[in-house]
Formats: sequence, C-alpha cells, structure tokens
Amino acid sequence: MEQLKLPGNEIIRGEAPENIEQRCLTLCQDYIGGVWKTAKTTENITVTRITGGLTNQLYRVQLNSAQKCADTNSNDVPTDVAVKLYLKKHVTIGDDGVDDRLNDNIVLTLMSQTKIGPRVLGIFKEGNIQVFHEVGLATLVFAFINLFLFVFSMSFLAPNITRIQMQSVK
Repeated sequence: MEQLKLPGNEIIRGEAPENIEQRCLTLCQDYIGGVWKTAKTTENITVTRITGGLTNQLYRVQLNSAQKCADTNSNDVPTDVAVKLYLKKHVTIGDDGVDDRLNDNIVLTLMSQTKIGPRVLGIFKEGNIQVFHEVGLATLVFAFINLFLFVFSMSFLAPNITRIQMQSVK
C-alpha cells in the first residue's frame, strides 16, 4: 500500500489494518456496484493511504485500468474513490448518548447534495465512501468560499433543525 504525500506536516494516526485492500474492495462492491463488482481480487485495485487525518483514516481506492474497461455500461460509476474509516473522536459534543457521527453524516450529505462537497456514494457505520477529487489551490479556494456560504446559510436553518431534534428525543 502506498502513502500519498501531502505538502506541510504529515500526520499518520493509527496503523492500517492488514486486510485494508480487501475491506476497501468489499465496501466499494457493496456500496457502489457497477464496474466494482467485476474486480475479483485486490490485485484489480490500488489502495493509497492519505495522510493528515486526526480522527479518521482516509484511503484512495482506484480501479486498475484493465478493470475500468471491463464494464462499458458503467460510465457514471466512479472508478476513483475515497474510503473514510472512522476512529474515536478526541472531542465529543456531549454525554447525552447522541451519536456524533450522525451530525457529521448529515453535514456530509447536505454538502454532497448542494454540490459543494464530493458526491457521497455510501455511508456505513464505520465510515463513508465519496468520489475522490484531485484538486489544486484554485479549487481549494473556491471550495472554502462555498463552504463559508453553506455554513452561513445553515445558520438560518439551525434553529429549525434543533427544534426537530429536540422533539424526536422526547
């Protein structure tokens, strides 16, 4: 398994599981389907660990070129994805028994649906799968502007969301 080098400080938290290639392949087959189902072994994919995560492990999973050509009917199925595996959070919102990852997944889904974040392909208990995008500095600046606008617009919706959560807890 390769390590993707990012500029700046590199942080690697936790050891990658021994079977990470098989786990990533199985997750992609289960949640994405299409051409991923034709990949029979881990030799058909490339898994690269992305450094920098503090509370998660992030892997780039790519189908090898021979596998991409195996299924011509799956043009809309991404062949380059990011698999995020959750680890224990350092800071939690409270001790009220609410799953902190639920809030993360809600924000992730909203950002995906409004196209200011990567397209979400699957959410599972231990993590999620998103389309992988290789970006440059201009794209990052644009993404931060969109993120600011998203957070600003969510500030108007937050009172309503909080009211819904409080009603569902009772």
